[in-house]
Amino acid sequence: MKKTSINIQPMKAGSERHNLRHKELSYIRKDLSHLNESWFDPRYEGKSMNEVREDIAHRYKTAVGQKMQKTAQPLREAVVVIGDSTTMEQLRQLATAMERQFGIKTMQIHIHRDEGHSTAHPSQKGEEWKPNLHAHMCLDWTKPNGKSLALNQLHMSQLQTMTAEILGMERGVSSDVKHLNAVQYKNKKEAERSLALQQQNENLQAEIAQCQESNDQLRSENEELLQKADLIRKTVAELQSEVRKLKITKKGKQAMLMGLNKVTDIFGKSDLLLEKEKLQGKVKEAEDTLALWQGKVEKLKTDLARRTAERDKALQELAECKEQLAKEQEENYRQFLYINNVSSELRQMKREKSAQERAKQPRMYGIPSAVDMSKFNIMEAYQAPPSLFIGIEGYGRISKRAEPEDVRAWRADEISKEELIAKYFSREIEVALTRRLSRLKGARLTAEVKNIENTMFFRLPSILRIPCSQNIPAGSTCGENPNVRHRSREELLRELVDQGYNVNQYKL
Repeated sequence: MKKTSINIQPMKAGSERHNLRHKELSYIRKDLSHLNESWFDPRYEGKSMNEVREDIAHRYKTAVGQKMQKTAQPLREAVVVIGDSTTMEQLRQLATAMERQFGIKTMQIHIHRDEGHSTAHPSQKGEEWKPNLHAHMCLDWTKPNGKSLALNQLHMSQLQTMTAEILGMERGVSSDVKHLNAVQYKNKKEAERSLALQQQNENLQAEIAQCQESNDQLRSENEELLQKADLIRKTVAELQSEVRKLKITKKGKQAMLMGLNKVTDIFGKSDLLLEKEKLQGKVKEAEDTLALWQGKVEKLKTDLARRTAERDKALQELAECKEQLAKEQEENYRQFLYINNVSSELRQMKREKSAQERAKQPRMYGIPSAVDMSKFNIMEAYQAPPSLFIGIEGYGRISKRAEPEDVRAWRADEISKEELIAKYFSREIEVALTRRLSRLKGARLTAEVKNIENTMFFRLPSILRIPCSQNIPAGSTCGENPNVRHRSREELLRELVDQGYNVNQYKL
């Protein structure tokens, strides 16, 4: 049974991009990315991690009366080792159990089945893919008042046991070993592989040295035996020469030879011959063993030379890859600087153009006081259209779905914030201004109309309904607003038609 564990660390800035694969990674297989799964808690759906942190900081300040410290870690991330059969439902059960027992709320769960590393075996051709199956759980590590949860080592041990029981896997042994991320895990495996090859090379060198030492020892013993044999032959030759000098009879010669044999037996000649034969047998056996070991040594040398050549080739390819990567990085950096400079110039030109347009037509970029600009906000959720929020008199804080292209244009300074608000909230702003004007009369009405005459909403038909209803003739000098009081109803209608308004739907 495969072992599991859960490792909890503070959430990093690029965690969302990594979990949702919005970032290019070199240690993943894109052909397996479709096997990844994600789940979002409805309580946090549509909120980014920065927005969740701001909400926690607000609750903390409300409860404690001071700002949350910058070193606080209200958001954390758990990496859970999973198996081939682990499902999202099991991880959701784990999230429910964690919240029920420890108060840890799980905002998101992401299962990654496309990470791993490749390993090569001497007995196999090619590489074998070793998957690193795991899941990321984004955690809200706070209480309802915004304070962080206080969990000790015992709680962490209980959490490890809970994880193993719910996932149906074996619990890992307690350890102080620091957990590694995906890149560190791959580097560690490569280092272990290199260390194993180095250790195998050292073992081969030791075996070669041992064989050479045994060979030298056998050669030394053989030389000693040859020296003893030469000494025996020399002694026998000297005795035979002495016999010939004496010129004795046949019986005397035989007696002399018998005596010589006795003498040689006393001095150990027979033992030497036996020892020589015995040693010759050992020498032959040692030579056979030496030949066998020399064959093994030659085979090991050949294997070592092949592996050394492969290693040198791999190191050369690695150096070439590093050099090519350095060139590409340098070229990418130059292109990045060029694009960044061009983008900055374009943004500056757009800002200057917008400023010139606003200076030429200030009325087209004005927002009346009925709109609370401090409540303007854009919320962009994953796989959902962005939402615009604004405060309008009589409506409070309202929101509408916006087109992503409009939000992009606003962020790129292609359109102003006022134009973006006018495009989606014109109807509500008209109603708010109409309600305000309908409650006023006389000088107060004139003053209020003058306040909005320099905004983009001044010429809207619903705003002009009340002033036009008086049907003041052209050239009149009553009132202080020349754009309204000095024109007749017919002139205003003609001007609205020229501007593209359908005046038939307004009863002016």
